[in-house]
Amino acid sequence: MNIVYIALGSNLGDRKYYLTRAVDEIEKRIGEIISLSAFYETEPWGFISRYPFLNAVLRVDTEHDAIS
Repeated sequence: MNIVYIALGSNLGDRKYYLTRAVDEIEKRIGEIISLSAFYETEPWGFISRYPFLNAVLRVDTEHDAIS
């Protein structure tokens, strides 16, 4: 079993829906989600945008390796 941490972020449209959908798809395609952070709103970093991000991070246990 491999442990993977994935950072998620969205700054356009229905941000919460997009993150929730990403979490669902990750669980279907990659493996069991062991933990999921809260969703945090943050300002863009490294570029200018008037739309703030909604971010989260999750931990997945997966049979996949980094090369597949």
